[in-house]
Amino acid sequence: MKNSLPIGMIHYLKEAGCVECDDKAYPGNSQLYTHNAKDWIARTNFHVKAFAEQSLRGIISLSGVEGMTTQEEMDELVAAFNRDFGNRKINYVFIRAWGRKPEV
Repeated sequence: MKNSLPIGMIHYLKEAGCVECDDKAYPGNSQLYTHNAKDWIARTNFHVKAFAEQSLRGIISLSGVEGMTTQEEMDELVAAFNRDFGNRKINYVFIRAWGRKPEV
């Protein structure tokens, strides 16, 4: 899945001087094609909610953003997320990009 979002990550790694750069996509819906398909929606929703909550915790730990600077505001946002998304089918792709700094 080269040249997908995040756009240009490999370019930025190379620009930073990294070598042996590569990326890999992890589609959340890949489970549909395995023996785990029956629980896919519930597990995918669990993963997306866990990822969102961890991301928000990270934002709070870095002083937050407008409208979300306290734990209480984050808890409200997580509750709204859980209400709004419920058991909907959520599709996502995680893209991991990496490179190695050359030895000096």
